[in-house]
This record gives sequence, structure tokens and C-alpha cells, in this order.
Amino acid sequence: MSPRGALFRGGRIAAGCPGARRDTITGAEFRSAPLPSVNAEFLLDERAGWGYNKRMERMTLPQRPRVILGIDPGYAIVGFGLIALDGTRCRHLRHGAVTTEAGLPMGERLCIICDDMTALIKAQKPEAAAIEKLYFNTNTTTAFAVAQARGVILLTLARAGVPVFEYSPSEIKQAIVGYGKAEKVQMMEMTRALLNLPAVPKPDDAADALAVALCHAAMNTSLMNYKHREG
Repeated sequence: MSPRGALFRGGRIAAGCPGARRDTITGAEFRSAPLPSVNAEFLLDERAGWGYNKRMERMTLPQRPRVILGIDPGYAIVGFGLIALDGTRCRHLRHGAVTTEAGLPMGERLCIICDDMTALIKAQKPEAAAIEKLYFNTNTTTAFAVAQARGVILLTLARAGVPVFEYSPSEIKQAIVGYGKAEKVQMMEMTRALLNLPAVPKPDDAADALAVALCHAAMNTSLMNYKHREG
């Protein structure tokens, strides 16, 4: 039997993030529900957990947080990090790594990555995935191997119907630290602080993956704020 990714030994796959989808209350529930003052554009009843939008003239449930999967691609270690984006707030869900053993044929290592990433996506149900753009360094042999693993990851996400967003290293550093040439230590510490974690996530690949997820959350929040101002 082929060695499996270390994360998934023993079936330790956590359930997806629970939460209620945005929905509309109609019929008897609407008629029997206490309506807020019509002078308010939008009021929220904290006890019932719903709000009344005068403009839309309907009762709505709160929208559940969006789950974002960040990925640091590799063929020996694939780092991943999951966060929940709730409005403009980010909350850490989990992080870890899928690993393959050295000495295995590349095809078998890619199969392990595909299988374990498929299991992770099925368990966590991310609504978006963010991955670092591939760039070539002096070690072309390693770069080609990482490119193969990255291609398998992209294929797995596409088959699962998860939208993928790609960011360059400088874009990620700019979003997290505010400086496109930030050092790795700065990135890790800021990632820890932004997610209010007691320590820097380990392994480093998982910390990098969380940074990519935070980058996408920052880009997404900025876009929403821009559209809100334009509207």
C-alpha cells in the first residue's frame, strides 16, 4: 500500500464549517414575525437573529461566513490553511500539510496529493481557493516538480467546482505586511497576529498557505468596500 499524506492518517478529517445560508422568510412566518419600525432602513433583532430591509421588504437571515482555502503548492509538502471570512473579520479554522515520502515515483506522489486534497475539499467545503503563482528560481528541477504538483492541485479544485484565485509573492506580502518585499519572519508573525493565534503556525508551508488565504480575504474585502462606495 502506498504511504498516504500524513495529515489524513487515521481518518482525522474535521467536519466542514457549519452555518446557516442566507434565506428568505415568507408566508406565515413573515406575517407572525414582529416588524421593526418602518422609519429604519435596516434594523437587526439580536434575539431573533434576523433583520428587516425596508427597501427589499423582506426578512433575511444572516449570511454565513465564507470559507477560504489557502494553498502553498509543493510535491514533498503541500501546505494548506482554512479561514472563515465574516464580513471584514477573518477567523482561523485549521491548517496543516499533505506530505509525500521521498523516493516514491513522481506519479504516485501526485496521486497522494490529488487524493488527500480531494478529501480535504470534501470535508471543509471551501467556497474559494487561493494559491501562490508559480515563479522560477535558479533550481529549475525543483521548479518543474512543483509545477507538476501545482497542476494536479488546480485540476482537483476545478473538478470540485472551487473557484481559484492566484496571487504573486509580492501581492501576498503587500496584503499581509503592507510591503511587497517583506521578510519571511515578518510574514509569519503578522499571519499569527491577524488570526490571533498563540504561536506561528507549523509547518512553515501551512503558515504560508494561511497568508495566501488572508491575502484573498483582504482583496475580496477591498473589492466589496469599493463596490459599496460606488453604489
